[in-house]
Amino acid sequence: MNPRYFQMMARYHARANDAVYDACAQLTDEQRRKDMGAFFGSIHNSLNHILVVDRLWTDRFVGAPNRGYKHRTIISEDFAELRGLQKEHDQRVINFTNDMTKENIMSPLSWSMIDGTAMEVPHRVMVYTQLFNHGTHHRGQVHCLLTQLGQEGPVLDVPPVLMDEMFNAYH
Repeated sequence: MNPRYFQMMARYHARANDAVYDACAQLTDEQRRKDMGAFFGSIHNSLNHILVVDRLWTDRFVGAPNRGYKHRTIISEDFAELRGLQKEHDQRVINFTNDMTKENIMSPLSWSMIDGTAMEVPHRVMVYTQLFNHGTHHRGQVHCLLTQLGQEGPVLDVPPVLMDEMFNAYH
């Protein structure tokens, strides 16, 4: 597996997060905090969850200590601060993927689940399935909540400017 694929996904992840935050910024704080029956209730809590899991997994990838996060940890009650923290973390993910090599992509990743269960799989499996796929899943939920509030959801398809990168990542 080529590190360029993960680098492209990290840039997409950051751009998609920016697009979601741009759309959410058009809402009132009351709308962002409204419990709409989503898994994490509100848009704000869903955005918090994306950042929690991004940090949790990136910390595992780089061998940083566990911050004690739980799935419903609220990192910030302030939307602007949360957005800034997500943007900062997105750059951390980009830097992490820029430092990837074929060797560490294939190397095993060991960690303990929140319940203490020991796990080990190749890095590439968790970087893609847990980091990038997880963010896509919850951005999709936020997109749905935005449209329920009458806000136009952002386009989250892989931007055309990344299409060449995607093609080259497989060749």
